[in-house]
Amino acid sequence: MNANIMGEQHIDQGNAVTFPLIQDTPHQYYGEGVDYNGTDTFTITMTGLYSLTCVLSLADGNPPDNTFYIELNGAPVAGTANMGTFGQITLTRVGRLLEGTEIRVINGSGHTVSLENATGNPSSTGHLSLYRFAHEGVGQEA
Repeated sequence: MNANIMGEQHIDQGNAVTFPLIQDTPHQYYGEGVDYNGTDTFTITMTGLYSLTCVLSLADGNPPDNTFYIELNGAPVAGTANMGTFGQITLTRVGRLLEGTEIRVINGSGHTVSLENATGNPSSTGHLSLYRFAHEGVGQEA
């Protein structure tokens, strides 16, 4: 599954990053094994070992201490921070995800965080990649 965030976005404290609908952004691919609610939640439909990477581009002028985390079924995991006021932030998570697991990217900062794209590249605001690289998990029978 692949998703690019297009244009500027403002994420309030505790809220999720939103991703575009597939029909709104050409060249987006939501593959087998992942459902998408059209705004901010991805749901695993096939149990397995997954790798998730999310890169966000912070707009210039944010307050310092910008924190984001991956949320699995409402629980925060894999948090990371950018202590400055702009630049990129990268989240990663590898692990076994069960069918029905809901995934969101959450602003864990104590303030609203603005994301923006680079001039001339509207899809550089953010990128999320999620893929299943093994069936069921390590040591599991198929």
